Amino acid sequence: VLFRSEVDLIVRKGDECVFVEVKASTRAEEDYKPEQRVDRAKRQRLVGAARQYVRGKSTQATYRFDVVVVTLGGEESVEHWPDAFRP
Repeated sequence: VLFRSEVDLIVRKGDECVFVEVKASTRAEEDYKPEQRVDRAKRQRLVGAARQYVRGKSTQATYRFDVVVVTLGGEESVEHWPDAFRP
């Protein structure tokens, strides 16, 4: 199965590959948190793409999934959620 999924960032940290999903919103969208958009279907696509990427690189690297939430407008902020979910 070929997974067609957009991975926002792939970062190598030592022997670990970090797959990062970036979500952005404005203060006006506070009722709908950006991190809520990383639903089960999105997580499955990210996991599939990550496994395919790691296989393609023929590496024994471990991998994890982080989420970065960027809030714009008013007080802007960036939140990093390391190891946000597991397959």
